[in-house]
Amino acid sequence: MTTKLEPGIYDEKYNLIYTWDSVLEKGVDLTFDYDEVTDRAFGFEPRDIFYKMLKNTEIYRLENNKLVIGDMSHLGEWALYECGMFDEIILPDDIKSIGRGAFAACVFTKFDIPKSITEIEYDTFSDCQFLKSIVIPDSVTRIGGWAFSGCLDLETVTLPNTIKEINEKTFYSCKNLTNINLGNNITKIENSAFSNCKCLSEITLPMSLKEIGQNAFSGCMSLKSIRIPASVEKLSTYIFTGSGIEKIYIAESTLKLNPKFEKLYKSKIIVCNNTLEELLDSGKSFKTANKYNLELEKENNETRIL
Repeated sequence: MTTKLEPGIYDEKYNLIYTWDSVLEKGVDLTFDYDEVTDRAFGFEPRDIFYKMLKNTEIYRLENNKLVIGDMSHLGEWALYECGMFDEIILPDDIKSIGRGAFAACVFTKFDIPKSITEIEYDTFSDCQFLKSIVIPDSVTRIGGWAFSGCLDLETVTLPNTIKEINEKTFYSCKNLTNINLGNNITKIENSAFSNCKCLSEITLPMSLKEIGQNAFSGCMSLKSIRIPASVEKLSTYIFTGSGIEKIYIAESTLKLNPKFEKLYKSKIIVCNNTLEELLDSGKSFKTANKYNLELEKENNETRIL
């Protein structure tokens, strides 16, 4: 019979969890051995009994506070929403799924995503303001919208080549994000995916990219230059609204996709006749070719639109 940890449920078998004198004697590491944590088990309004008991113990003030979750197949939607007493949360290596918003507004600074996870749902880590960096394992094939939105301290993100799309507002308002590796297979960057990432100063768009949505880089004040690959087939108009963009390197064929884009960013566009793909074909490494392509401003094979 499957044992579940549900809001407000008392289970004599796990009496230790509710007997806080025993918990404090044991130390700050708490271990749960439930098969499943159901939706909103620890948080979300209205607060359930279990969450209130956690909060009343003031255990969240202890240093190195860690929550270790034992054998479990599924962590429900919003299960640990606003659970502010754990600096670290560890999931079992074989957990199958994590529900929407499961860790939203938690306070941990690091998080290891188990390799058994294949999807990161909407809002999973939204508003985790102290999360510093995240590495997405190769097992993950999809990241939902708003997944890391509002992670104010997030600085670095590494995406695997298994990710095909950056969904709407996935990294919205990650104000300290400076470095993100998109991998080599991204085909679509949706609306406002990196909007308001004020510290993002550079980003390499892969040659697999087919579509860039509205406001994808709006409010990216530190982003001064970018190269739009010739592989792009759908170019939205207001991609860089309110950003610090000064130079947009783009192939003429790509520019023709959207006359409104050309008109809006006319003074910032540099048409590069030598695409990155052509430079790679000539034998240059990706790093060298990309650097060369971004230094074409004074060469004969570029044209600035005046």
